[in-house]
Amino acid sequence: MNLHGRRVPGFALGADPQPKVYDQTTKSIDARPGESFLVALPGNMTTGYEWRADAPAGVITVAKPTYAADPHPAGSAGYGGTYTFAVTAIALGSTTLHFVYVRAWETAPVPANELSMEVVVDDVRTDNTRTVAFVSAGALVLVAIGGIWYILK
Repeated sequence: MNLHGRRVPGFALGADPQPKVYDQTTKSIDARPGESFLVALPGNMTTGYEWRADAPAGVITVAKPTYAADPHPAGSAGYGGTYTFAVTAIALGSTTLHFVYVRAWETAPVPANELSMEVVVDDVRTDNTRTVAFVSAGALVLVAIGGIWYILK
């Protein structure tokens, strides 16, 4: 089987096909440089509260959240939803990703809720997710799938 220069169906080169989703019960996250993942937190936009994220610069980047309301009867108000943050690991290291649930208009907001997650970015995979990597050494091609290396000619 010669896979040189080809993508394996169902796999993404250097990244997982679907980003992992973490929630408010998560305490630590392991990621690789370049990997993106999501943090989904329950909230209720109708109360004026919103989730905000804070992380020191250098190891990860955090995008502004998106909000999706939970299904509810038409014309009704006060239903909650989910705030989703897209996070990308950009460098090796570790950092704390801190979230606060605050009212944006308050000058000195007191969080109604807060939580923290430790994010460790390393180039070694500790789980069994599907990952593909190609390394070409002249006529030999090394392929890693799920942490197992194969030699292809």
